[in-house]
Amino acid sequence: MNGARIIAHPDENDSCCFHHSLRHVELGITMTLTKIKWSLYRMLFFTVFSFCVLTGVGIYIAAPVVTHCYFSTFRFWKFVGYFPSMMRFAYRHVFMLIRDRDYRHYMSMSLMERPMTGPDRTKVRISDRWEWGEETCGNCNKCCTKLRCPLYDRVRNCCLSHNSPYWRYFNCGRYPINQAQIDYYQCPKWEVIV
Repeated sequence: MNGARIIAHPDENDSCCFHHSLRHVELGITMTLTKIKWSLYRMLFFTVFSFCVLTGVGIYIAAPVVTHCYFSTFRFWKFVGYFPSMMRFAYRHVFMLIRDRDYRHYMSMSLMERPMTGPDRTKVRISDRWEWGEETCGNCNKCCTKLRCPLYDRVRNCCLSHNSPYWRYFNCGRYPINQAQIDYYQCPKWEVIV
């Protein structure tokens, strides 16, 4: 039998290829469904946001949904005190989206992008000059203060919305995405990988 080649039965090769192809189709369908879920979540957020902005009082009507999005809880009564400042921020945000091309560019993303809890580490890294740990912004709050975000707690130097659905699905959780965004907020922590 030296030098003899073992030839697989043609049906076995076809079966293997079929199962391999089927697995690719299953993965593709799963990923598509996942992206649809991410899109639907963002569209729900935009619908609630629009309702709140257009009515002015929608934030109180949709309070459980709003607090789930921003604070990861349906217990809206704990956060009603933030609603007026959140509405002022929402109107300012819409105004900036209309008026400031750079701001609009930094806020844009595909509906199907995956939620994130940090930047894409293939594109950015922590600066050598950064004194604090990887998971913290230290004493820096430049992006929050530049936006005048009502969810930034100045006393405790922390984001009240950290790791909430809003934070993960929109720009906070993926910040920064590029050098222009780092420059816009004058961020000392991150730098683009060249």
